[in-house]
Amino acid sequence: YLPDGARHLLVIPKHLRDTVLATFHEDPTAGHLGTYKTYARLRSCYFWPGMYRTTETYVQSCVPCQHRKPSRHASDG
Repeated sequence: YLPDGARHLLVIPKHLRDTVLATFHEDPTAGHLGTYKTYARLRSCYFWPGMYRTTETYVQSCVPCQHRKPSRHASDG
């Protein structure tokens, strides 16, 4: 506990970031959430420089998510 309400966060080294991201995004209990929700869950416990951007890139490259994501292209017709 810190008097100003701030919390200590565990800083994740580069070599463990993909593992942490997989746990928070791909684990069956994680639910393949989008970038913001995955990031919100991560930032409650962890920190690394550029964490939002890393999370965004990771989620955007998730193949199962891309297959389930509705197309935003105009339909032919």
